[in-house]
Amino acid sequence: ASAGAAGVLLSESLSAEELTAHVKACQHEGLEAVVVCRDNEHAQMALGAGAQVLALDTKFLGVDASIALSHCGQDAQVLIALGGIKTLEDAWKLRDAGFGCIVVGEEFLAAAYGRAGEVRQGGGKDGLNAAVCKGDTIRQNDLNTFIKALGAKASVKFGPTGVNSFREMGANNKRHYVVE
Repeated sequence: ASAGAAGVLLSESLSAEELTAHVKACQHEGLEAVVVCRDNEHAQMALGAGAQVLALDTKFLGVDASIALSHCGQDAQVLIALGGIKTLEDAWKLRDAGFGCIVVGEEFLAAAYGRAGEVRQGGGKDGLNAAVCKGDTIRQNDLNTFIKALGAKASVKFGPTGVNSFREMGANNKRHYVVE
């Protein structure tokens, strides 16, 4: 903790005794024990060991199964969705189910915005009248929009369900080009 670390990610494969020992060691050092869980049993074991932060492995479980398991994290201070998020709607569903942190990565960016170096053209009835720019610029802009959308009061009940809805309301076509 003195070097700036705030927490330690602990594996769900630890035994109950090992997990308890590691959580206590984290607490002794002033670090937060973040325990990865894949089922209700692991979550209850983590909470029983004294962990206050649970990370459900949404990449392994899937979004819907993680939401179904979110009740097991009600006693945790923070519930984390650990990967596997492909759309803003997935993130909103998780947030609305009580997840306080959502980990997104290349899977989300590639599914929603294309790969780095890709160029997009979109907007208008025929996909015209839109700027064409490198995919990494679009990805950065859309990631910023994603972050703002998660902080907003909007959700799957009250707003558009795709980041492109915020940027290209009413657009019918998107074109993708790869820049070499």
